[in-house]
Amino acid sequence: MELVLVNGHVKIPVAVSGIDGYAILDTGAQINSINSAFMQKNGLGFNTGKKIKLQGVYGTKTRKNYNNVLVNLLGTEFLLDNVVESFIGHHSDQLLLGAGFFSNFVVQLDYPKRKIRLITHDLIDMQKLANVKMQY
Repeated sequence: MELVLVNGHVKIPVAVSGIDGYAILDTGAQINSINSAFMQKNGLGFNTGKKIKLQGVYGTKTRKNYNNVLVNLLGTEFLLDNVVESFIGHHSDQLLLGAGFFSNFVVQLDYPKRKIRLITHDLIDMQKLANVKMQY
């Protein structure tokens, strides 16, 4: 899959509720987020879950949490749950995908070729392929 680099952010093409845009990949984020600007521009609403408190560098805020968010990524359509509404910038940046997303895959980023590969854990034997020893 092709990836886009913008100001140090890795973006990949996605569609949310059938609307094309981008997801920002953030390995440091603990949650998945949906952009409030994207929702507002397109008049979208989703099933609301329990509100959560987010702590960031500027303090703590209570945010809405959504379930059953329809996402198309890599030609695969699925529903995302526990997606927190937050402001991510321009409405074309629909999602921010964090640890909840990355935990499902082995992720390979090839920056020079601007490609990303997502491999499910059941398809790869990390013990066999590891080139760096890990200690716990």
